[in-house]
Amino acid sequence: MSSFDEHISGIAGEIRASLDSDQFDLSGYNEIRAKDLIISAFSKPLTIPTKMIRFTFIVGGGKLVRSRYDEDLTKWLTTALREVGYVEDKSAAETFDSQGTYKQQHDTGQNLKYLIVYPHVTCSKQTNNEQASTKTIDVNSPEYIVINCDLSTFKEIVTTKTPSWRQRKRLLKIIQDSYEQFQVIENKLVSGIALTSDEQSTYDSNPGNSSDK
Repeated sequence: MSSFDEHISGIAGEIRASLDSDQFDLSGYNEIRAKDLIISAFSKPLTIPTKMIRFTFIVGGGKLVRSRYDEDLTKWLTTALREVGYVEDKSAAETFDSQGTYKQQHDTGQNLKYLIVYPHVTCSKQTNNEQASTKTIDVNSPEYIVINCDLSTFKEIVTTKTPSWRQRKRLLKIIQDSYEQFQVIENKLVSGIALTSDEQSTYDSNPGNSSDK
């Protein structure tokens, strides 16, 4: 994780650490909080995701929830998005070509209004470029550290770096995904099936202790 991300907390911090698409309720947000959220979360590309993701913000709704959201909330958010280079695209989707865009949506079924943001993600550069087939392991990435550290270090990371339930849920998913991937690789080895270069790289870099966590 970059030094830029390390100093960001709250919803913006959760966005910077996200692996998957997520949704956040912005009830009670004023102009200052709205602008700070957008600038902190989206002024730089996200480095954690390994695929294109999106973030959905609840910004208003019908009579039952209307009082919880300032009527100018969407305007504050979209103004801040434009300031960091984002543009509105009503046809945006969860694809790499929609990076740096946003759109508004009204769910008539739930009677809620949403602002959906499609962030810039650094993984798109690797996806779009035909790179060497052998995967380079980033030993400084948060994923590598939590997967490969010893149990005592892992417990310390959980206590000090993941205070919220949402962050711990993401951490659990990282561990589960790594364990499942490692099991697939080991099953191939037992069956005498040759590993791909990426699988071999993953196997060589993983001590296989995810099950302890």
